[in-house]
Amino acid sequence: GSDDPNAILNKLGFRPATLIELLAFGIEYPDVQREFPVVALGSTWYNCTHLYVPFLTSDNEKRLVSLVWNGSGIISKASYLAARK
Repeated sequence: GSDDPNAILNKLGFRPATLIELLAFGIEYPDVQREFPVVALGSTWYNCTHLYVPFLTSDNEKRLVSLVWNGSGIISKASYLAARK
């Protein structure tokens, strides 16, 4: 659809960032994840029923990296990390 992040990124000449790129971003810009979650749609994990993606966030004390179900509300509040094709 028109709000599919992957389609939007592709149209702009970008691709979804991978887990490695997400971690590098977190090292270079450690305070961004304290402001809002940052998701890397370029790396995914499946269990039996759900697709998970890695993301950076914070609990106000610690910086965190975790997996989130792609259908959860955090995805709609997150920023998507992208890389040039």
